[in-house]
Amino acid sequence: MKYLALLLALPLAGCLQTFKINPPWPQVPDPAMVKQCEILKTIDAQAVSMAELVDLVQQNYQLYHLCKLNNDSWVKWYNTHWKKDK
Repeated sequence: MKYLALLLALPLAGCLQTFKINPPWPQVPDPAMVKQCEILKTIDAQAVSMAELVDLVQQNYQLYHLCKLNNDSWVKWYNTHWKKDK
């Protein structure tokens, strides 16, 4: 009888082990999505004309908005390809 209980408990002991299963991560469609944002530009000179200042501000706005679009596309891709599997 003892052996029968041990024999029945043995298959159940195998079920108690946990296995780490890593689901496959989907491939990123565009490698440009994972690049870091560029650093905003600064002015090095003491005296700067208004035209140079406006040009620099315009360039920084452009860098910011490109980074924002890249980040938004990454979040959208993640939400559509990864979160739906959870």
